[in-house]
Amino acid sequence: MDHLFQRAWERYGPRYSWAICAISFVVPFPIYLALSFTIVAFENSHRYLVAAGATAAVMVMLACVLVLPGIGPLRLVERWAAGDEVDPATALEATYTWARGAIARGLAVT
Repeated sequence: MDHLFQRAWERYGPRYSWAICAISFVVPFPIYLALSFTIVAFENSHRYLVAAGATAAVMVMLACVLVLPGIGPLRLVERWAAGDEVDPATALEATYTWARGAIARGLAVT
């Protein structure tokens, strides 16, 4: 997983929060989809397509609220990666601020 995030940073540094958002959608999506399909099967329903659509919509919301792509503290890090005049220590502090907030956002949105 560390390699995945490192590769995303090297390739999409100025848009890193969007890359993390995409990863945060793609990685847990099959797990939540399997849980949704299990519930549909347990209820003897045939609405798998509706369950898949609802799961995808909720996962987009979950990923966007968890990561806050394009806004928040990670925006400062993205500006630093793009070459703007940003103090590296301030950008590093922004990563810690974002990570601490991600825990609370993750618990709230889940």
